[in-house]
Amino acid sequence: MVSMIESAEKGRGLYSFREVAHYLGVHSNTLRSWFYPGFGRKALLDPNILKTDEDGAWLSFDDFLQAYAVKRLKDLGLKPPMVREAIAEAKQKFGLPYPLSVQGHLVYVDGGKRVIIHPPNEPHPVQLTGPGKRQRVLKPIVERYLDKVEYDDDGLANRFIVFTQTFGSVRHRIVMDPHLNFGEPTVEGTPYRTNTLRRAVDAEGSVEAVARIYEVDESEVMIAMSVNVPHQIAA
Repeated sequence: MVSMIESAEKGRGLYSFREVAHYLGVHSNTLRSWFYPGFGRKALLDPNILKTDEDGAWLSFDDFLQAYAVKRLKDLGLKPPMVREAIAEAKQKFGLPYPLSVQGHLVYVDGGKRVIIHPPNEPHPVQLTGPGKRQRVLKPIVERYLDKVEYDDDGLANRFIVFTQTFGSVRHRIVMDPHLNFGEPTVEGTPYRTNTLRRAVDAEGSVEAVARIYEVDESEVMIAMSVNVPHQIAA
């Protein structure tokens, strides 16, 4: 575990539970229950940032990706015990600290009944849950859920693609990058948070004025205006 300050300084993002719940479109109490369930229940996810009495509880970019993965898995029909079993098995068998978010360790879902992972240096996927657990899977597995994540040369997740839109022949994206603005949604290629440009348009009254003041292209302001970020991320 790292401290809140270490997570921010090392470029691994810093989010409140309210922010992440807002981005994922889940209730904040639901999100907290995945990390801090209470009443003697087992957590689905282990937080990366140390919880303290002074700072409270915070989440890193890796925590955000893990929570995003859990949300997607639950949307695909997996029950919490199966998600918990898959995570525990991946950690124990393959030593993966973030088995739901690291490149090469992508989890596949077979009909909502089995979780299958393709670990690094393994020729075939391996089943993590249900009957036949730990068996190799020979048939093709095609369903994945981390299609919005990009990775660095070390295979670590370093960018989440929130939204993409093309204006004419130019494509712009809203991204979450832990090295930019503490991982908050940002218009790619600019230093500005999406909300910064949205609020600037409200204050200045036009896209043209904001583009001139912030020295960005009008289309970069337009993409910030064209998506309600919190409700698009989990789509």
